[in-house]
Amino acid sequence: MRVTALNDWTSINDSIMFKSSNKVNVNQKLERNNMSLDNLISHQSNKCHYCNCEMNRETKSPQLATVEHLVDKWSSPKHRKIEVASNLVAACFKCNNTRGSVRNRIARNYYKKQVANRGIKLAVASTSSKVLYSLFGLVPQHLFNVKEIQNA
Repeated sequence: MRVTALNDWTSINDSIMFKSSNKVNVNQKLERNNMSLDNLISHQSNKCHYCNCEMNRETKSPQLATVEHLVDKWSSPKHRKIEVASNLVAACFKCNNTRGSVRNRIARNYYKKQVANRGIKLAVASTSSKVLYSLFGLVPQHLFNVKEIQNA
């Protein structure tokens, strides 16, 4: 996997772009801790952590191997991704994306309720997660029901 950083945007294999708050090369960060995607894949015998499918390296495939954070930014104490070996697994793109979408929806709904309860005028959907976290704190962990996420 080739990761490059240009200004504050990061590109993975020239196909996925995401905003990056720091200018550190993502591969360097993972490899510094001996946690490259290749290491995660070989440790898991090329199987997805969630659905156990055979992963591949085809760019637009649902079985594309990706790095998955078990404890995501919604759940971390400092509201940042935790880049340690015990928090990283390899997951297919479909599972990683589905899990992220469901958890984001749960978190946004929680913050919408907090806004309504306090009578604040705030567009939750367009407010950054860092701002929401600073206003209302962590999303309670019991909301992230593992069975609901895996069945999404």
